[in-house]
Amino acid sequence: MIATLRPEAASTSMEKMKALRTFLYEGGCWNNSRPFEYDLSDSYGQKPGSQSLVNYLATRKGNCVSMPALFVTLG
Repeated sequence: MIATLRPEAASTSMEKMKALRTFLYEGGCWNNSRPFEYDLSDSYGQKPGSQSLVNYLATRKGNCVSMPALFVTLG
């Protein structure tokens, strides 16, 4: 995604953040149209392990703990 931008634009932090957000949260050919999304069945993260990054990566369904953890880790 970054490679499609002009070199001077691709080097900015904002463009890198936008590319990461698109990569994770929008469906496309890079993720078989399966973006990461909010787990509405456990929105408060009450189920054991639901806040786990491992669970988020496996299910692609996260909450207010696991979703920003992945974003910051990759960023």
